[in-house]
Amino acid sequence: MQNRHKIKVQELYQQVGEKAFRKLEEEVVLSLISCQKHVIALGGGAPLSEKNRIILKKIGVVIYLRSTLEELKSELMSRNPFPKYLKSGNPEEQIRNLYFYRDPIYQEFSDEQK
Repeated sequence: MQNRHKIKVQELYQQVGEKAFRKLEEEVVLSLISCQKHVIALGGGAPLSEKNRIILKKIGVVIYLRSTLEELKSELMSRNPFPKYLKSGNPEEQIRNLYFYRDPIYQEFSDEQK
């Protein structure tokens, strides 16, 4: 996304909002349909789209690099700059909610977990 839009992902997300960002993300994933023998790294929201999951399954093997909630919390809370989507309210609670919402989706979607 950074290469296509010439802006950091975090800045793009902030500028266009989540709904438009997810649409742009789907366009990027769709453009990858002809990729073969590549490693494709995704942001945490990309696999939430059913369209993206279908396309990614057609491309190849999906591996979920799973972290524990504590590992994820530690990594996100130490980021500089701090993720803007976690700045309001209780960030640790938001991380926990995202983790418990997304983890089962990732597990079901992935072919392997590491």
